Formats: sequence, structure tokens, C-alpha cells
Amino acid sequence: MNISFWFFGPDSTSLVVEEGDRLFRRTGGGFQERQPVADMGKAFSADCPWPAAGSSNGMMRVWDLAHPAVPREFTVGTGEVWPEVFVGQTDRLLFGRQNETGSHQLDLATG
Repeated sequence: MNISFWFFGPDSTSLVVEEGDRLFRRTGGGFQERQPVADMGKAFSADCPWPAAGSSNGMMRVWDLAHPAVPREFTVGTGEVWPEVFVGQTDRLLFGRQNETGSHQLDLATG
């Protein structure tokens, strides 16, 4: 198993880990029980309890780990986009866009 990074889940009794391009929640003794959460694709930001993934078609996806089956989707460009960091009260996501300098901001409350 190759874990890129991990953090404690929002319930503080589980781990959220990235293994390859997949996101898993690990629970139980020794965190051996593994439940798939999402197919992450390009990138992942573990700065808050909402993982975010970019794409090559301008779509940003943000998962609520309490209800991971359906990610929220935001169109933030037309080419490659990637999450950088959550800021403020974790309701804003800074992200990058292909062929542009600097960071852009996505307000998760308003889209």
C-alpha cells in the first residue's frame, strides 16, 4: 500500500488516506477496515475535512466526507485546474488554472 498522505476524518475516529488516485476512509482496529470514498483523479487538498480534486476539463469536485457518495461540482475553467489550499472558515478554496499565474478563489457557499 502506497499512501500519499492522510489526515483524521471529521469524526476523529477514522483516517482519510489517499492511495494512488483513490480516497479511502479507514476505520476499526489498526484502521484496517477500508471504505472507498472517491476516485480523486488529478489532485487532492487535505487542509480541511473536504477533499477537493481538480480535472483536465475545468471541473472542481469537493466531497463532504460525512456524505461522500456525491461530490459537489463547480466549473471553474475550461482546461486543467487543481486545488491548492482551503482558507478562512474552510468555505473558500484557492485553486490554480492551466496557463494562468496566481491563485483563484472558489467560494463553496455561493459557487
